[in-house]
Amino acid sequence: MIKNKMKVEILEKSDRETWKQLQQLSNLSFHFKLELIHVIENTYSNCKSLYYLIKDKDQIKALFPFFIVKSKLFSTRVISLPFFDVGYFWGNYDLLPQVIEMIRNFKEYDISSIEIRTNTFVSNFNTLKQILEKIGFIPVPSKQQFILRLTSEEDLWKRFHKHTRNDIRKALKSGLKIVKIDNKQEVKKFYKLYFSEMRRFGTPQHSFKFFENMFTLMNNYVLGLNCYYNDIMIASLIMLYGGDYGYIMFNVSNPSYRKFRPNDLLYWEAIKYGLNNNLKFIDLGQVDANSEPGTHAYGIYKFKSKWLGDLYDRIYFYYSFEGQPSLAGEKKEKYKKFRAMWRKLPPLIIKKLGPWLCAQLAI
Repeated sequence: MIKNKMKVEILEKSDRETWKQLQQLSNLSFHFKLELIHVIENTYSNCKSLYYLIKDKDQIKALFPFFIVKSKLFSTRVISLPFFDVGYFWGNYDLLPQVIEMIRNFKEYDISSIEIRTNTFVSNFNTLKQILEKIGFIPVPSKQQFILRLTSEEDLWKRFHKHTRNDIRKALKSGLKIVKIDNKQEVKKFYKLYFSEMRRFGTPQHSFKFFENMFTLMNNYVLGLNCYYNDIMIASLIMLYGGDYGYIMFNVSNPSYRKFRPNDLLYWEAIKYGLNNNLKFIDLGQVDANSEPGTHAYGIYKFKSKWLGDLYDRIYFYYSFEGQPSLAGEKKEKYKKFRAMWRKLPPLIIKKLGPWLCAQLAI
């Protein structure tokens, strides 16, 4: 009976009244902000928002954010959400099958697959899993995430391992200085280090425009911090946040200065910022809990594990129109084989090709 009263609508960017109503829902994270749509669409022309809204009369009951991602490499996909580890849904899932059916019948683009990025932290994950599997989606495990539940500064500091507290103290005693990224000059300094580290990792980088748009259009939902040793910028952190949830999306540092523990100081500053801005959770980002000791992935896992977060499995759900449900994931895995080659390319080529490839991959 309730289902019959509800209806599915595509949320238009011009629908000011609905966006205003969404803004008043204080528990919504940055994933559901109009500003995020503007950042992605104004940066990457191959991405178009497709947000589905569930209404019961005039009341919003659910919101499902998707993007159409056109790609010459991987064909056209519908993803929730591109460029993020997880694309959260909000509200009940009653009409999610109808939303998926609308995407399947979307005639404007020749869509090859639908990809829903989620994890076991999301509300009613098992219900979501059952619904998606029933309508033909295939779950594919995709590493893990640490998510920290914020309590208080005193409680967290007390519960940190003594080595964690000592690492933060060492950073402070080393005279490291934290500067907020609130102007173009600081964004440029971040991007220079970010570009260098992405090249070293063998990973295509976002364009500078992506970050410029982020700090311009999402300034109410982004925290950017640069860390200096004397006058040298040695590490950076960017956290997006909204409602009660924060997400550390980027953290890069110069390996030559890691002995001063700049990342420890940046994480601690981000945690304190979250506490002061009424966040309840901070997503520390992707980790590989099964990585081998001594590898770069294991180092990331060990660093993020010390912040007292709970470990959640990241599960991606794929629906393919081509008979290969994990097609996008398989192509992503194949791409990893080219990382060694990518590292060896001249910086000018990487600078030009990287943002295009990043947009095609949507990771």
